[in-house]
Amino acid sequence: MGALMPLMAGLWLLLSSVAAPAGERLPAGALHVIEITPANVAELEAAFQTHGLHWPIEPEQTIPPLEVKRLPPDFPQIHDIPRRKGLFVRVVLPLALMENQRLREQRALAELFLRYPPERLGTRYRAWLERLMDDYRIPRQWDFQRRGRELMVRLDEVPVELVVAQAAMESGWGTSRFALHGNALFGQWTWSGPGLRPSEADPDSTHKVRAFPSLRASLRAYLHNLNSGRAYARFRALRAELRAGGQVLDPERLAQGLEAYSARGMAYVRELERMLRRPELARLGRVSLLLGSTARPIPG
Repeated sequence: MGALMPLMAGLWLLLSSVAAPAGERLPAGALHVIEITPANVAELEAAFQTHGLHWPIEPEQTIPPLEVKRLPPDFPQIHDIPRRKGLFVRVVLPLALMENQRLREQRALAELFLRYPPERLGTRYRAWLERLMDDYRIPRQWDFQRRGRELMVRLDEVPVELVVAQAAMESGWGTSRFALHGNALFGQWTWSGPGLRPSEADPDSTHKVRAFPSLRASLRAYLHNLNSGRAYARFRALRAELRAGGQVLDPERLAQGLEAYSARGMAYVRELERMLRRPELARLGRVSLLLGSTARPIPG
């Protein structure tokens, strides 16, 4: 293991700030992010123009790391539906790419550490792995090797096409009250903490739609939900099968594992599949994140 220690140390310095993927703290890491808090739609469009994030998104396009902190309050007032949808995709896509990059880096580091018996890992590296295992709700009663194998099933990315499609469906393309006032893109429920009560909720229910400090925090919580929630074990199993077969992560195939995401069950899955077949979403899987930006980083 000695020959790999410099590499491991370098990766550790890069990733040590992201050891708690469910947290709201957004790490600077090696990716420098351009933060945007638009006061109105005109400012949002101007920012996209300035940073070269044009519509429609083209295959093989490199996407700048733009973090739109919240949707502008006049977003629902865009009556031109194609224009509104184009703006929404450009808000969510960079966030999805950045969060997938974070997961990809964490997965690479975890995979490297798990090549070695736990007794040969330093205390710091093993502790980092075990914190991840706990955060991804992997049973502590399992032995370390079994927990490690399960971590590789859970600690993985989600195709950006699927992320954008679900965000669009759950937020009404960014026009829902939850998205505008709670930065909630994915309709996640909570029984404690900040949230917005659905107007159509049963009087006896106590749940709220969880609110977030930023859109990226909402997206991060959604990914963690898919990667750790008991209801999405089939989603993760399908993804692991694709990985084992050396195949790309097909968003339509993975949508089959999201029946539990909505009370509508398979009707929800079918709608999601139709959404994924739209040309403007289908092409998103071929874009990449522009790394090495000189923009200022997110504060630690």
